[in-house]
Amino acid sequence: GSDWTPTGSKSVLEELKIASQYVEKMGLSKEFDDEALYNMVTENPARLMGHFENAPNDGYHDIGTVSLDAMGTFTIVKMNNENPYTNLVQADSKDINLVIIDGQPIYGNSSYLSQYESRIGFSLAKSLAPPERMQKIPGTSS
Repeated sequence: GSDWTPTGSKSVLEELKIASQYVEKMGLSKEFDDEALYNMVTENPARLMGHFENAPNDGYHDIGTVSLDAMGTFTIVKMNNENPYTNLVQADSKDINLVIIDGQPIYGNSSYLSQYESRIGFSLAKSLAPPERMQKIPGTSS
């Protein structure tokens, strides 16, 4: 998770890059491809904590996957690579287009937030953030 990074990096995205570089350096690409690295920051921790969403409509809203009844928490990044796992591993913070936590937009590119506003009823106009490319949604932590 991003609350402690052994390498001293700023984010999970940076940790993924460092892990990818290590895997390549050690010749472990067959054992740890980009999909495996992706699972190490999504599905695997959810399973480890016993909160992986695998039973839709059971009354619990767990994590680790984008599926029916799971908590809607995910990040949308710019497409720089057709492989979605490689795309995430290679992404930088500047590539983040939208962050959704528990179904609510928290941070993102104004054009993505505007789309969310028109489809979901979210009000971008209420944002206290300065009118920049990226905006933080009021009522969320920094």
